[in-house]
Amino acid sequence: MAEMTYEDILKEFVQRNPVVESAAVITAQGICAASVLKPGVEEETLAALSAAISALGGNVLNELKGGSLKEVYIRGDDRMVLILEAGEDTLLFLVTSNDVRLGLILSEAKRAARQIEEIEAFAPANVDLQQFFGEWKEEELMRFIEDFALSEDEGDLFGEES
Repeated sequence: MAEMTYEDILKEFVQRNPVVESAAVITAQGICAASVLKPGVEEETLAALSAAISALGGNVLNELKGGSLKEVYIRGDDRMVLILEAGEDTLLFLVTSNDVRLGLILSEAKRAARQIEEIEAFAPANVDLQQFFGEWKEEELMRFIEDFALSEDEGDLFGEES
């Protein structure tokens, strides 16, 4: 069986659930990793807003000592937005019509979120830097990394003790 991608999961999800108008996998930093969006929806704006809403919801729960954020629902006159946790730093964003059977769509969405989380869990931790820096020679790449490394005098970015 071939490996599933975020896009594969989204396409299958939308195909199995025609009430879903748009779907996206978004990082907690507001970057869209994959999407199946209806025409006219701005991917970058949607991703940034989803991450902001998720962060705000997390802050509210943190203040109320309510645990970690799992899901956000936003219901308007005609549409509903669902944002689900789909891994440590990944969100599943969905837009549906208001007449959706919420229990059914949530069950399906949680299944898709688990699939997304599995992809995230098995993503290689050590990425080949050469794929990002193209034709750079190894010496150039190492010099670039060294130029941006903190010296011991500059300390730790996070203020942690060694």
